Amino acid sequence: MASLTGLPTELRQRILSIALSRVKDINMQPPRCLINLLHINHRLRLDMGPVLDLWNPIHHISSPKLLPSFRPWIFTIDGIPVQPKGGRMCIDVFCDVKEDNTAWPCYSVDESHSTYALVAAAWSNAVPLLPTEIKELYVDITPILARRRREHRLIIGKFLRHRRVLEFVSSHFEEIMELLSILQRRYQGTVPIFLTGLLSTKSRSFVERISAVDGLEFRGTWFTQEDSHWPDIQEALKYVAPPPKGKAKTGGVVNPLAYLRNLIKWSDGTKWMYAKLVDMGEFENVVMDLRLLGEFRNDTERLTLSISPASPSRRALQHKIAKDLGLETRSGGEGDGRYIILSRKPLVVPAAKC
Repeated sequence: MASLTGLPTELRQRILSIALSRVKDINMQPPRCLINLLHINHRLRLDMGPVLDLWNPIHHISSPKLLPSFRPWIFTIDGIPVQPKGGRMCIDVFCDVKEDNTAWPCYSVDESHSTYALVAAAWSNAVPLLPTEIKELYVDITPILARRRREHRLIIGKFLRHRRVLEFVSSHFEEIMELLSILQRRYQGTVPIFLTGLLSTKSRSFVERISAVDGLEFRGTWFTQEDSHWPDIQEALKYVAPPPKGKAKTGGVVNPLAYLRNLIKWSDGTKWMYAKLVDMGEFENVVMDLRLLGEFRNDTERLTLSISPASPSRRALQHKIAKDLGLETRSGGEGDGRYIILSRKPLVVPAAKC
């Protein structure tokens, strides 16, 4: 830490502030990075006093049941108590909704259970427990359960545009309006209230209806149709085996890899890994892998093939492509040098009948 401690105090403290999370969940322990910064050495420990004093995280509350236990963190540095600001708070309306694993897109077992008025009502009843001294209040109306929010953004985007999710959002207009009304009466205009969350642009009319009544600003993230579009593996296959044009459609040499476009039934796992890698900017590498595996399948004289080391995600796709092509795979190497070894499935010769 000599290089950090040797920097000017102001610059050093600005660097330390970057390590602190912008959002704090009140039912979590202080982040490990914060505890570590308080125990590295005496100079950095003293620096953390001003840093914590200026730190203004959004206190994220995922359930109304957690409000009674809300206690801001207080740290003691050389006998002096230091408390991060608690001026910004976010209540997450649907984060704590119970999930039925068999019907996630609608949060219910059947069509008759499409709303969760009780959840919104629980928040309304918990409003008196909110601190009075806050400076900003955010109401998160993301229609996604807590553990599902860790999914890839392509999955979230597609989910948010699902018809039943859009219905789920719009069906809670009255409940959300009631909650906002209670919040406004609680703070009497002294605390600015904002809507936030992850929503599809198809839900824009829902937010506009609320804004038309209460004049609230939406400070969340809109997911567009493009955000929910999964790249199609057929796009890559057009580069691997370009479709014939003109006279080539009726005659001429057939591309030996055309079967990848026409005959292979790609699994859902392969399609998903392809979409994920393309979203990561790996399109050219995926095209190369499809061509390599397709050529190996055609070359019956080669029994095995070792592919160059690749990232875990890319190797996962290689495994799935190989499986769809009827090939066998195993892994070799260690660490960053891990790679895939392709081989053909042994032919099963029927036993001769006596």
